[in-house]
Formats: sequence, C-alpha cells, structure tokens
Amino acid sequence: MLRSLLFVLLPMLADAATGQTALDHAKKLRSNESADRIRAANELGKLGAGAAASANALATALGDPVSEVRNAAADALGKIGKPAVGHVNKALADRDRQIAAVRAAGELGPLAADLVPAIIKCLRVDGPDVSEAVNKAIVGIGEQALPHVIEGLKDNAINLRLCGALQAMGPSAKSAAPALMQLLAKRGVRGREGAADALGAIGDPQAVPGLIEVVDEALAKVDSLLYGAGEKSLRALGRIKAKPELVVPLCVRVLGSPRRDVEAAGLQGRALETLERLDARQPEALDALRAFVASDPGKHKEAAARLLKKLGG
Repeated sequence: MLRSLLFVLLPMLADAATGQTALDHAKKLRSNESADRIRAANELGKLGAGAAASANALATALGDPVSEVRNAAADALGKIGKPAVGHVNKALADRDRQIAAVRAAGELGPLAADLVPAIIKCLRVDGPDVSEAVNKAIVGIGEQALPHVIEGLKDNAINLRLCGALQAMGPSAKSAAPALMQLLAKRGVRGREGAADALGAIGDPQAVPGLIEVVDEALAKVDSLLYGAGEKSLRALGRIKAKPELVVPLCVRVLGSPRRDVEAAGLQGRALETLERLDARQPEALDALRAFVASDPGKHKEAAARLLKKLGG
C-alpha cells in the first residue's frame, strides 16, 4: 500500500519542485511543436494515477497527426489506469483515434477487459496496423479477453485476423482451442489458416486429428484456399509435436503423393520440416524419405537427402 502511494506521490512532488503540474503538461498537449506534445504526454505518464484529471486531454491526443504523440498519449493513459478506461472507450468509437485507442487499451491491461468487444469491432477496418494493434491489445488484456475473442471467431469477416491474437497468446489461450477446432473444420473460409496457426502456437494435442484431416483434404484436391489451410496445418503439427503415430503416416502420405504441382511441393516441404521436428526415425519415415529422394522431386530433393542422413537413414 505504501509503495503504491509513493509511486503516485513522488512524480507529483518532483513536478511541484519544478513548478510543473499535470494541468501545465495537459495544456502543452495543444502546443504547435510536436516535441512539446510528446514531452507533455511522457510527463503525464510519469504521474500515473496522479494525472487522472488529464485523461480526457490525453484521449484527445490519441488523434494527433504525429504518431509519436499518439503513442506517448496511449502509454500515458495506460499508466493512469482505471480513471482512463472511460476516455479510451469513447476514443475507440472515433475513427481518427481508433488505432491509438486500441493501443491505449492494451496498455491498460486487464482493466480494459470490458472494452474488448469494441476493440474487436475495429478489425472491420482494413489495414495491417489495425490487426497489429488489436493483437497487442488482446495480448495485453490477457485471458479476460478470451470469451469475447471466442465469440468473434464465429464472424468470417474478422476471424482470420482475430486468430493472430490467439496465436500471439500461445498456451495461455488454450480455452479457445475448441472454438478454433470448429473454425478449422469450417470449409471454404480463410479463417481455417488462422485457426491452424493459432492451434500450433497453443500446442493442444487434441487438435492433431483435425489438423491431419485438413492436410489430407488439401492433398486430395488442387485448391489455393485448401492449400493455405493444409500448409499451415502441417506446420502446426510440427509445432505441437504430439501423436507421432498419426502425424508420421500423414507425412508419408504427403511425400508419396503423385502430384507435382506447386501446392503439392509446398505441402511436401512442410512435411519434411514436420518429420525433422518429430525426429521421426521410424522405418516407414525413412523408407518414405528414400523413395522421395529417388523420385527426383526437384525442389526438395536436397533437403530430403539431408534429413535422411540426419535421421540415420
């Protein structure tokens, strides 16, 4: 308790010694000089909860034309904590302040759990900056964000991008695995690719059968949408490194495919990587590698020969 009180009071006392108050810094957020605005936001951040009265001014600065100012304002709002939540929520509804407001929500961490639906809604705006900001915010908020994220996976317009947040969370997003497996099984949607990536990062062995099914599906038909899901499913299987009694035979099937198109070659490259990650020394794996090398597949022949040697074949 005493330490928390000191955290709030010491910066305030330091400002008092120099004659600077939170109000003075807030006024400088309107300066014509971007350096002054950046400095003002940083100083308000140092005050933490002591700058609560300036939260509205900082929320307004989330729309500053200079990115460094926006970022400094977002960081400061995060340090203010609970008093800033309402101001960040309002900023999320403003298109001009949206991305910076998402960043501020991430800085608030679990305090911003109630803002997650509004954060997810931002994914309806195109652009990599939006996806990156949303992913970081959800990771910052943590497990309290998961119920809303799981609900968002039902929306085909945003679920591919939303999977990026779950991938970044890794094993801590395990409660989302059942919903991701449902998405993985949904045919004809790009979200399957994101689901495979996220499941690989989470590392739940229960996802293995579903991932194998997607790879077999991609192997049976030349289709760019299927290929993306199949390639990422193979990569996920290599990351999970579970149930080799199922995964090794899958890789054998991929290497033995008679297809010689680009997509099949991509799957075969991933199958080689998966066998390596599993340290697959089973006779059937070594036989498949020998046959693959002997078939002169072109692109992956050298990689397969190196792996065969590494595995003792």
